[in-house]
This record gives sequence, C-alpha cells and structure tokens, in this order.
Amino acid sequence: MTNSDDITTLARWMASDFSNQQQAFDNPPLFAHVRACLRPLPSDKFGGISFYLEQAYQYALNRPYRTRVLMLKQDDGELIIENYAIENAEELFGASRDPHRLQSLTPERLTRLCGCNFVVGPPSFAIPNPRTLDASVWL
Repeated sequence: MTNSDDITTLARWMASDFSNQQQAFDNPPLFAHVRACLRPLPSDKFGGISFYLEQAYQYALNRPYRTRVLMLKQDDGELIIENYAIENAEELFGASRDPHRLQSLTPERLTRLCGCNFVVGPPSFAIPNPRTLDASVWL
C-alpha cells in the first residue's frame, strides 16, 4: 500500500462491525464471542480519516472493554494507524451502534497512545522507518 488510493481502500475495509462468532462457536473454551465496531468520524473535525472503535463481548455491546479513536495517516509511503485513548470514554459507551452520540467526541478529548501504532503494508514494509518506529506493530 503506497499510493493515495490505498488509505481510502483501507478505510473502506475498516468501516464495519466485525465478529469472531464462528471462532467462538468452534472453540468456546478458548474464545469468547467478541465484536469490534468501527464508525467513521467526520474528517473536517478530526483532520483526516479516523474511526471510533468499540470492542465488546457480544452479550455486553453497550459495555465495551476497549474504546479508541484510530487515525489513518500516510507518512513517507507507509500507512500508519495511530491509536488514541478517549477522556471520559464511558460517556460514549454504545455510540458505535448509535452514531449520533459521537457528536460530543472532540479531538481535545484524545490522548495519543505512544508505542501503539500499526504500520500497514506488504512484507516489504517490514524495514523500519526510524521516524515511525515507536514499538509499532508491523502488519
């Protein structure tokens, strides 16, 4: 992934409600049924492509165990997903499935989580870029 269309393609793939239902049903002792819901956020408000993420057990969708804002960036030919914690995140619990509630989410409520970037690309991207190397995860 290196051209300007790649970030748009990645964003389209990410904007969804994901489930590991089959994995959980196939092996219940090892896997709980989890949902990860990513809702796009307004680009004019957050300065680019970003998502509100909720990860929750299927039986407790309105009580997620993880909320984040993910921001997609391009830097020197790499696609980077930056992770942000949300101040007072519990106020937004359930908002991934009730998107009008996300209107109260502002960039001022976000804190970047250092060392939690994802660098997205083919295996040739596994050569670290010193500018983005902060214990990033290589996909």
